[in-house]
Amino acid sequence: MKNFVEYIFLIGIILFTFSGCEKPKKNNDLKRLNLSGNVKSIIETKNRVTKPDDSLNRDLSKVIYIVHFNKQGFKTLESREYVNNIINSKIKYNYPNDSTVVQLMFDSQDSLQVKSIYTNNEKYDPICIEVFDSQDSLQAKGDYFYNSEGLLTNFLSYDHEGDQINKEKYSYDVHGNLIMKHIIENYGESFKYGYKNDSLGNMIELTIYKNDSLFSQKSSYSYEFDSQGNWIRRIEFVNGNEYEQKKRDIIYY
Repeated sequence: MKNFVEYIFLIGIILFTFSGCEKPKKNNDLKRLNLSGNVKSIIETKNRVTKPDDSLNRDLSKVIYIVHFNKQGFKTLESREYVNNIINSKIKYNYPNDSTVVQLMFDSQDSLQVKSIYTNNEKYDPICIEVFDSQDSLQAKGDYFYNSEGLLTNFLSYDHEGDQINKEKYSYDVHGNLIMKHIIENYGESFKYGYKNDSLGNMIELTIYKNDSLFSQKSSYSYEFDSQGNWIRRIEFVNGNEYEQKKRDIIYY
């Protein structure tokens, strides 16, 4: 259960905070993902140089990630497909009002697995999340905290009994770019992620540290862009060696 809950919170953190550019007055998913123009959908194909099969017998050397947006710039549907055409997950988004996002995660049989409910502030940024299982029982929850500039500074997650799962801290440069994420897990592990971005807010370097000081991995990134300024090809190098390529097919309204 612990790993599953942490995975859900990871989705939430990526969904709402992983943008390298300065914080806008009001957010939507296109801005959070540093996307320009009125994007309708993205088909992102990831190819790895190596072939890291996992315990579920999925070939992770090629993954296709598809996301759809409405005209207001918010996600409506996501899916993730592996090279053998198995859909590992599908996520649907509902917006019952301006302050609520309901995220529904389905398995490959289209059965509901997890329901996450985000409550947003006036800038459409989340202030809390509640995670429920398929029987609508509360499994976990979390709280988001921001500074006076509206940048996320802390995220605290808890299990259904109120015991803390982990704590996350975020640091930024003077331009509002994310430069450090520090995750402190309740069972003792600690990870730091150091970021460098280009002038457009695209990540060009990521350094990972385990247990505060032990260096684990350093990645660098190169890009190709379309006429809207969105990247359509990204190559990742890990410790100096090519590791992964991502290609994006972007459709606009």
